[in-house]
Amino acid sequence: MTQRQPNRPKRPPEYGSFEDLTRKLLAVPKTELDKKLAQYEDDKKRRRKSG
Repeated sequence: MTQRQPNRPKRPPEYGSFEDLTRKLLAVPKTELDKKLAQYEDDKKRRRKSG
């Protein structure tokens, strides 16, 4: 039996690999990360309202 790789979710190219993403996140100070997260949540809410 050949082992098949589990299907990975396709990522937009600007994110790069998951490892790159985590490395980038780990490089960001916690406060910066919190700011970004809050901004992202706001964006999501705004997008949902605008349709």
